[in-house]
Amino acid sequence: MNLLKKLALVLFVSAFVACSSDDDDNNFPNESEIPTSASDVDPDNSPEEEGIQEGSFSIVGRWVGTGYIEDGEMYPLEEGECAEHLTFDNKDIMSVNYSYNGEECVEDEIVFGAYTRDGGKLNVFIEGEKVSLTIEITETTLKLSGIDGEEVWTDVFEKMQ
Repeated sequence: MNLLKKLALVLFVSAFVACSSDDDDNNFPNESEIPTSASDVDPDNSPEEEGIQEGSFSIVGRWVGTGYIEDGEMYPLEEGECAEHLTFDNKDIMSVNYSYNGEECVEDEIVFGAYTRDGGKLNVFIEGEKVSLTIEITETTLKLSGIDGEEVWTDVFEKMQ
C-alpha cells in the first residue's frame, strides 16, 4: 500500500479518535502553504528544513520507495509493485504514485502537501488533512511510520542521486 493510501486510511481512522493536547495545530502547515505544481517543490534550490535535531540528516531531496518493514523484517518491493517517489524541499512534499499496467509502472497520481519537522516527527498537511508520522533518516535511507487502525506501518525509501 503506498504512502498516500495509508495516509488516507490514517485520516479516516483519526476522524474517530480524539486528539490529545500534544497535537498542537500550530505544528502543522496550513492549506495556503500547499504547492500546486512540481516546479513549486524544488529540493535543488532549497535550504535545509527547520526542526532537525543535532546529528540528524535533512529530508530535503528526492526519495524512491524500496520496500516496507513488517514485524521488524524488511520486505523489498516485488515484481509488479511500483515504487512511490517522494520529493521534499524545506517545507513542501510531492508524492508521485505509480501503478502497474501489466508491463511497466506508469504514473498514476501526483499529490502535493506541506510539512513541518520536529525532530523525529513529521507533521504533514496533505489533501486537506493533518497527519503526524514518525521519521527515521540517515544520509541515504528514509523510514516513514504511521498507524493504520491498530497496525503500525513503515515504508522505506532510498535517496536518489
